[in-house]
Amino acid sequence: MTAREDTPLDTATEAPPTVGSRPVPGEEATGSGGRRRALRALRRALGVLLPGSPERVRGVPLASLAAGVLAAVAMALRLLVPTPVGVADADAGHDILCGLGLAAERPFDAQRATQFIVPQWTAQTWYGEACSPSPTVAPYSPHYALVALARILTPLVDPSAAFDTRAFALVGAGVFGVLVGLLVALLPGRLPFRLVAAAIVAVLVGDGVFADFLLSPYSEGTMLLGLLALGIAFLYLWRSPRPPVHAVLLAGVVCAVVVAIDVRLVPLAPAAVVALLWRSARSDTLGPSGRRSARDRPRRTRRGLPQAVAARVPAILVSLGLVAGTGVYVVDMEARADSAAVYDTVFRGILPASASPQADLAWFGLPARMVRASGAPIDSLAAETVFAGDAFDSVTPGRVLLFFATHPERLVSMSDRGLAAVGSPELDYLGSFPADSGATPWAKEHRDPVALGILTGLRALPLLIPGVQLLVLLLGLALAARRTRAAPARAVGRLAVLLVASCGLLFWAAVLGDPVELSRTLLPVGLLTALAIPLGVGCALLLAAPAPATPAPATTTPAAPTPADPRIADAAPDEGAPATARSPRAQAEKSAIRSPSPKNARTAATTRSLA
Repeated sequence: MTAREDTPLDTATEAPPTVGSRPVPGEEATGSGGRRRALRALRRALGVLLPGSPERVRGVPLASLAAGVLAAVAMALRLLVPTPVGVADADAGHDILCGLGLAAERPFDAQRATQFIVPQWTAQTWYGEACSPSPTVAPYSPHYALVALARILTPLVDPSAAFDTRAFALVGAGVFGVLVGLLVALLPGRLPFRLVAAAIVAVLVGDGVFADFLLSPYSEGTMLLGLLALGIAFLYLWRSPRPPVHAVLLAGVVCAVVVAIDVRLVPLAPAAVVALLWRSARSDTLGPSGRRSARDRPRRTRRGLPQAVAARVPAILVSLGLVAGTGVYVVDMEARADSAAVYDTVFRGILPASASPQADLAWFGLPARMVRASGAPIDSLAAETVFAGDAFDSVTPGRVLLFFATHPERLVSMSDRGLAAVGSPELDYLGSFPADSGATPWAKEHRDPVALGILTGLRALPLLIPGVQLLVLLLGLALAARRTRAAPARAVGRLAVLLVASCGLLFWAAVLGDPVELSRTLLPVGLLTALAIPLGVGCALLLAAPAPATPAPATTTPAAPTPADPRIADAAPDEGAPATARSPRAQAEKSAIRSPSPKNARTAATTRSLA
């Protein structure tokens, strides 16, 4: 790279303004020269943070290790110092951990139990309905793998407890540090650009509305880490124009693990399948170093369907396995789920927003007397009329989806509720501090409210959230389609497209499936929306960055052959001489030697005699 390419901004020294050939009197006295120098210094400092040309960067492994360690330590200190901060258990955490023989040392009063967090969990044997299985977290969820690691570290935090959520926070902080280090290693651009991007991600994830779940029994903390891991896996997959088989397998395995964390992440599977099959064209594609290799420079040819399928055989096989595994997982979770989610969707989502609830009940085949349960929780007296007979058993999740398909106008009110929930991610009904911290009941901490401020600001206009997502989608598509950019830079554009698509799928699955606790259910959508803004800025910077210089093919002039006959060497004219300057004798002798026919021989003899 030349010195001009290394400098992202023009830092040439500007001459002071002159009149003719003399400086303007008093210019330095006014201080404009100092302001100009300060402006040049600011431009130079900002230029260091730009991505620059996608050349190979030195020191990335060491910087990745340092960034990962720093992120892990910062997250652990943020969750544990000076006092632990987390999310209180509203009985959903009990459903997740009671199957492991654990019981939280919290008050039996439900209202008091949500005022403060209780990190300590003791061993307990549960019988019958005292331990109902979680309707969203399967026994084979990867969330329990992190819980098992936390139980190993629990004696370091509290030797008297069987499980402590503070140890779970340490495990989550370690996983978060690994992900940040991998992000620095896989992002394109100069090292300062990578470090700043990773720092922004760490600040957004470290917001209390997200990070506090790492000190709780809930699966939301593991879900948020899984979303980061999925994005990093696809960044690694798309770094090469022709992804290797191990990268395709890694992306498929990571996606399967993330989907298995919680059934609410199942909508990620269709987006992941499309991402696995999204492959670069073979020609006009730059490699990781910004250079086009020899085998990537052939003339562009049409590739038919057989060639396209053959190039995607590993991705197709992995996608089929992912679809099959997701289908089995969904069927298993539907068998475990109870009718509470369907009741909440119908009686706490559809009927309260309906102009004619009796007509909606008639469409579902339910008696009109059940209208009294509209808006009532499932444990209320009004809900007893719904479960008194067998009529409600015919209402299945598939029938609910059919209702929305035949009543599309209802999606408008449901989307309004969902957008309001995305813009209000803070759960005010669950405390964040322990009882001995001196905090008031249900108090929330705001040491890092960056993501909360972004989402709250987007909530000001109802269509601002989808507008931002649409803008990021367009920037991602533009960067992904720019073939003059290196593969790692185009991978960022594809990641933006995947992020927006995942937002849409997760949003509608939550709005149509669980309209009660939308603020907690839509937390993954809130995180992805907050990350979409810096990701869109990164796409814009990579689009504006200078294209990598492609070396021109060598144009060497072939050496003239050495003639075997010395007469040819004597007769050969100068290459730079015009054709009219060649002597008749030389031309005749040359043609006679090259074409030794009788006619040419007589012509050459006549020419020599005349000479």
